[in-house]
Amino acid sequence: MIQTINSRETIRINNISIFYITIFSFILLFASSSAISDSQNKLKIGDKAPTFYLKDIEGQDFYLNDYCGEKLHRPWINNKKYVVIISFFATWCKPCHEEIQILQKIYKQEQRDSLKVLLIDVAESKETVKSYIKKRNITFPVLFDKYKIVAENYFVTSLPNLFIIDKSGIIRMTKVGFANGKNFELQLIKLINELSEDKDQQQNTK
Repeated sequence: MIQTINSRETIRINNISIFYITIFSFILLFASSSAISDSQNKLKIGDKAPTFYLKDIEGQDFYLNDYCGEKLHRPWINNKKYVVIISFFATWCKPCHEEIQILQKIYKQEQRDSLKVLLIDVAESKETVKSYIKKRNITFPVLFDKYKIVAENYFVTSLPNLFIIDKSGIIRMTKVGFANGKNFELQLIKLINELSEDKDQQQNTK
């Protein structure tokens, strides 16, 4: 009788141990899957930039592949390819203000002939953004992603979120957040110069 009770107790303990081990294994598997999913659901350097269509403050149509990509969308409107900077922002985002100031400076002084800068506002009203543009004297296009469709395609979860796309439509830089303005500015200028020169050299050798 004593042996039988001990055997039953041992079986019960083993069953409990197996149960907790199984639960723990599922937790580890879920965490691992989530980490893999998060790493996969991000655009990386070398990825093809998702194309998009949005309108600006004046209601003008903007297609990414009007400015970069293997084949331009509307060559009768624009037949030149550009290095494109896309920055997702919102008017309430303080780090976005600092990033935009640097983008504005670069756009005006450095690479205007070979560079397009597109600001994409995420889910704000036209009135709010229009006032923001006027106050800060922004001179490049500001597009409206009212329903966050483009932001989702670019896996944007925080602001600012910046992408540099080369003339072939390939992502060459991604940056989330803003820090160290001077280093950031120099980094952008260096990469823009490299991308512009690479394409120019390819065109000259054809």
